[in-house]
Amino acid sequence: MLIEEREEASALGGIPWTAVEGWLQLEEDREFLDEYELLDDDSAARLTGRYVAEFTDQFKLNRAYNDRGLGGPARPPDEAQLTNTATTFINNHTLAIRWTENQAFPYTPPTPPLSTEPVALPEADVASIPEAKREDLAEGRFNNLQYPALALTLGVTLLQPKGPNSKRYMLKSQDNKKEQCEQLRDIISRLTSRKKPTTPAGKKTTVDLCGNGPLNPPCTTVEAFDDKCVAIPQGYQNTLSGVKAHEATSICRFYLEPDCKGRYFEADGQVVDLSTARPDFNDKVASLVCDTPKPHPALKRWQWSSSSHYRYCTRLDKVSLDFQLANNAGSGTYDKIKLAIDDAGQKVHVITEGPSADYKVSQDFNLRDMFGMDTVALSQIKRIRLLDELTDRTFGGDAWELLGLKLRARCAGSGINIAMEKFSKLNKELQAHPTEPGRFQYNRDWEVWADDVKPQDWVAKPLCSHFQHMSVNLHVADANWAGTNNDIYAKVGEGSFLIARHPSRREVFTTDIEIDKAYKKKHVPVTNVASVGIESRGGHDAALPEMVTVYGLCSTTSTLLSVKQEITDWLYDGQTMTIKLPPENWVKA
Repeated sequence: MLIEEREEASALGGIPWTAVEGWLQLEEDREFLDEYELLDDDSAARLTGRYVAEFTDQFKLNRAYNDRGLGGPARPPDEAQLTNTATTFINNHTLAIRWTENQAFPYTPPTPPLSTEPVALPEADVASIPEAKREDLAEGRFNNLQYPALALTLGVTLLQPKGPNSKRYMLKSQDNKKEQCEQLRDIISRLTSRKKPTTPAGKKTTVDLCGNGPLNPPCTTVEAFDDKCVAIPQGYQNTLSGVKAHEATSICRFYLEPDCKGRYFEADGQVVDLSTARPDFNDKVASLVCDTPKPHPALKRWQWSSSSHYRYCTRLDKVSLDFQLANNAGSGTYDKIKLAIDDAGQKVHVITEGPSADYKVSQDFNLRDMFGMDTVALSQIKRIRLLDELTDRTFGGDAWELLGLKLRARCAGSGINIAMEKFSKLNKELQAHPTEPGRFQYNRDWEVWADDVKPQDWVAKPLCSHFQHMSVNLHVADANWAGTNNDIYAKVGEGSFLIARHPSRREVFTTDIEIDKAYKKKHVPVTNVASVGIESRGGHDAALPEMVTVYGLCSTTSTLLSVKQEITDWLYDGQTMTIKLPPENWVKA
């Protein structure tokens, strides 16, 4: 059920808001841009299937939900009672609809006789017709003359000759007028006789299924149309060990349960040997579905929100890890540390072996090795685990301290950089606790930490693409001789902006940055704001700033971002101090 507000829920067949158990607010979806597409059964099924598969954990519970008084299963209505009620209602409106009192149902209004009088054509004002509706009408997308006035107006306009006197010209010749009326009648006839366009079956993907991996007999093939669930054929259920999709652009999901439900893994045009790459799914696949992902196009301007992950970022083409140990005595380890992603990953990612205290690293994941594909669905990164492999029989299994970790990624198509930072400050002591004795505890992975990840945990870095306004704030330090007789300027882009004249100790100043002067445009990409310079001019003494804060106001909303930089160095006459502004450093102010 799609509703805009709570009040609308009460209007949908009398459904009270207390009967709605949960809800998910849907924003613009590029796969279903036009409202009329949602009225198509196949499109609605695809939309529902997508949200059930990817966003079931995002439905918000309705605290007002109350199942008391909702009654049991619905019973058929009393047709006699409905007929009496309807008859009473219509009897009160007999004149308006030409109804004869107590007339039997169903009521069919009489067809008025065809008029022999000439039809007065309406004035044609094409400028008032939106371009989108004109295109829809021309393509025949309006069924059964949903917009008769629009059709007639556009039809008349299309038949008129060009020029300011076109209507006068149209009436000059009786023969010409008759010909144009015939053309208009033909247009209307074609519009009214058009059938509702049917949704095509979609792209077909051929999938090889084999009983032995990687693709050894017995084998068969199935054909899967986009977003249509296909059951594994009889004879291959509980025996499937190898799969391959023939179309390189298709992505197929293989499920453990019938009707494409439950746990699944993804595969593209590469062969997947389930016995080695996906042992949890070996001989267990029950159904599959394939589709051709539509990459999100690169956006000119955007603002990240809690729902942006399914608007701009359903798949990732790059994933990275930032990992750091604490800087304490004994924070390192002799063991090998790895990271695994449940259900999505084929291989675990090896982070390091035998790291020392304060070890830190940034690493890119090999998506093909880890996920078996060049892209991975954001919703598939549901749970991450840290594994400890004991490699040293003398000192192995020692405790180590994790400061934190982050995941960074790039959205496929849109190119937006996002980050998952909920585990950046864990500060945990971790240690493997083998459950096997002696030599059996070595050279195998032991889980030492795990936690869940939701799509909402990812945020863009930065939170928007462009700034419409900027400002620079300067704090002068509370120290002897921190002030100066010089003037302090902010150098931004191609512009120079005065912050303060002869600032004194402990004073605070803010200056606005004219975007069009600094960057020669009204909206500047955040990635173009690489740095800000703080310059001292005047030929006098030095100054000691304490902190510089740069603010940026996002173009699409009123979201304010900032970067703060503490200063410990003196700023001397003629010197420029550079404040670097990498995109990932901008945070919500």
